[in-house]
Formats: sequence, structure tokens, C-alpha cells
Amino acid sequence: MHVCKNILFILLLMGLLSCKKSSTNSESKIINFPDANFELVIREALEIPTGDILDTDLESLIYLSGTTRNITNITGIEYCINLDTLRITDNQIEDISRLARLEGLIFLSIGSNPITDISVLSNLTNLKRLHMGNIQTTDYGIIASLALLEIFGVAGCNIVNIDFLTNLPNLIKLYLSNNLITDIKPLIDNQGIGTDDYVRLRNNPLSDLSVNTYIPQLEAKGVTIDF
Repeated sequence: MHVCKNILFILLLMGLLSCKKSSTNSESKIINFPDANFELVIREALEIPTGDILDTDLESLIYLSGTTRNITNITGIEYCINLDTLRITDNQIEDISRLARLEGLIFLSIGSNPITDISVLSNLTNLKRLHMGNIQTTDYGIIASLALLEIFGVAGCNIVNIDFLTNLPNLIKLYLSNNLITDIKPLIDNQGIGTDDYVRLRNNPLSDLSVNTYIPQLEAKGVTIDF
């Protein structure tokens, strides 16, 4: 009887040791990537050229860059829950909804992708730097919820109205070139924009009021205006 109990104990112990655990103390699982190009980016970052990729492997990533890699699908990124920097500029990505779990992101670059829906950004309230030039969305209102934002690039997006910038007090650099902006009063109304801040407004059809009144007012506050 004692021998049987000992054998059962050993078998149980071996089984427990063979199960890899995630940070949530549940069994690790294999993650599959529908997009081979994105999988390659992940493998390069993890230095795992072949074999299974586990969710626990992805949890180790802090920085990920997949710029200009012909990526169309970022499924699997939702397991990279500890990322603070993500660069996926200049791809063919349409859907970024899987970024919702990446609440620790501080730096995000998603420009030059055919993205139309950016509502997921409402989950990413720790963002301090966001680059999203040359995307295809028409609704930028969600940006107003990113109160910690310091650097924001949104060039070449056919933006007309910049009211969403009014209540972002931590902005220090704004890249707004190649849009359809005429009225920059929201920058005047933003009480946080001032000394040593920078705003690029090149190639916008700025109104006479913006050029002759608002820009001098911003410059008087110590803002560098490039137009």
C-alpha cells in the first residue's frame, strides 16, 4: 500500500512539474499567429526562431517593432500584455481592436495603415506618445480621453476640426501637417500649451485669424510654431 501511494505521489509530482504556468498561475497555452509576417516579428523579438510560442513568452515582451513588414493581421498581440512600446507603422493593418488589453502602452506608432476605427485607444490611457499619421479614420474624438498624451503626430489625415486637443494639458509636441485645418483656436484654449512646446502646422489652409491672431498669441506664450 505504501509503495502504491509513493508511486502515485511521484506521478502527480511529475505531472505538476511538466505543466508550465503563466503569470496568472494557469496552464500556459500555445499562441498561433494567422499572419506569418507578424509571427516572424514576434519570433525575432523573442529570439525563438522555431517551435511553439507560449502566452508566457509573449508576456516577457516590453518593446516590439514591426515597421514596414507587410503585416495585415496582429492577432496574438493581445497576449503581449506588458508592452510599453509598439511600432507597427507602414503596414496593411486595418483592425487594431486587439490592442485593448495592452493598457501599459506608453508609446504607440500605427501610422500609414488603412485603419478606420481607433475606438480601442480609449483603453490605452497611459499613452504619452502617439503617432498615427496617414490613417483613414474620420473620428478623432477619442483622443480627448488620452489625458497623459505628450507627443501626438497625426499628419496627412484630412483633419478639419481639432477641438479634441483642447483638454490635453500635457501636450508638448504636436505634428499636424498636411491636413485641412483652418481654425487653431483649440490650441489657444488648451491651457497646457506654452513655453518650449512645439506645433507643426505646415500645409494646412489656415484662416487669416489663425495666422494673424492665434499664431502670434501662441508664440507670445513661448510656443514654437512651424507653418
